[in-house]
Amino acid sequence: MGVTTSVSQPMVASDLLAGVSVAFRTGVENTVLDTVDALVKEEAALNFVIQHSTSMTVSKQIASIRDLLVDNIKKDPSHNVFAKAARGQIPVVVQVDDKDEIASILLIKQLISKEYNYRVNFVILGGAESHLVAEHLYRLDVPVVLMPARCFPTTWQSRFCLTGPPITPSTVLDVLLKNQVRVGLGSTDVDNGDARNLIWEAGWNLAHNPNLSSLDAVGLVTWNLAEIFGLIDPVNSHGPGVLKQGGKADFVAYNSDPFEFGSRVLMVNGGGRSGPTCFPTQA
Repeated sequence: MGVTTSVSQPMVASDLLAGVSVAFRTGVENTVLDTVDALVKEEAALNFVIQHSTSMTVSKQIASIRDLLVDNIKKDPSHNVFAKAARGQIPVVVQVDDKDEIASILLIKQLISKEYNYRVNFVILGGAESHLVAEHLYRLDVPVVLMPARCFPTTWQSRFCLTGPPITPSTVLDVLLKNQVRVGLGSTDVDNGDARNLIWEAGWNLAHNPNLSSLDAVGLVTWNLAEIFGLIDPVNSHGPGVLKQGGKADFVAYNSDPFEFGSRVLMVNGGGRSGPTCFPTQA
């Protein structure tokens, strides 16, 4: 399906704290013990999920996120993942759709920046109503990973989402891009085919948004996400989704325009394998 690197999304039933995600190469044939390149980043992000089916109120959940970061901010980040997150050394991913709840997360970032002089790298995952706070997301440099790539108002918390043509003239993505918010497209953990369809979602947005270039569309599912999760080396600019002379090349070759229906993956290079994988056999 052409995915060489992925960031895991911890699965939770009813807990606010979802855990720490890892960035890994999907083509590893055995285990992390057998391949040095299996892991891109062992601690890719600290994850929270705002729940609406628990006894803990939403305001209490948001307060708990704030308290966990503030209470650990002065501790040793080399031994405390909450301190590392509070100091901006790893992203803090909050899965949330509701505009007011997103605004509350932004207030936490403002508070910690003002009171403790640290910039928490919050990332909004889901973001069905994020377009309603787009200006503030840009102002505070908080990126959004839209999940699913096109929202549907299936819950009360996502009732104001923009599904796009023909229902609404614009999508959530359109508004975020217009406001220069950093954006990526994420796959849900519900449908096993969702990840392989991300390229089609990027292509759909390319087709209806005249301001979106092919390069922009590719970025939505590659280097945008790598930058959001800090997977690109700031010194040499090497990392997933980036091709640079002298660096390791992870790429996918298609038999035609990857955004066109019917195109197929012909070769995948990298992703944890020692050489290219060709369709239908390994070279």
